[in-house]
Amino acid sequence: MSDNDALLEFLIMKVEETGIGAGITICMNGSVITGNLTKSKIYYDKMIEMYDFDDSQLTAKNPEELDKWNEYHTEYVSFINELKKQEKNQQNLKYIYLENVTFRNVNSNTPTQAIVWRGKLSAVDGFSVGISSNPIV
Repeated sequence: MSDNDALLEFLIMKVEETGIGAGITICMNGSVITGNLTKSKIYYDKMIEMYDFDDSQLTAKNPEELDKWNEYHTEYVSFINELKKQEKNQQNLKYIYLENVTFRNVNSNTPTQAIVWRGKLSAVDGFSVGISSNPIV
């Protein structure tokens, strides 16, 4: 029997099955995380997209470094694709995937934003459906 919240597991399972997510607010280790539930495939695809940029954005400039980057990028894409396959074959849910994410820590009033986020389902302290827009004061 899992210690994960059954309702949250159900919501994540339905997102994986249908691809239809909704806004959610999660409390995790003193942080409030808001975003839209998304499929793991979308998360992994966006992780690959974030590394698809031209050489002008790299600190590497000489040809050897650029070759290393290209090797690294190829390995990275292969690794992400392997994770995607493993996730698809897993029966039990381990992670929650969000996109259009805002983090708020109880010790800071400054929110941090991210394109995508993945967190351990077992680490969620609580959640509510919908995105909370009230800042922590």
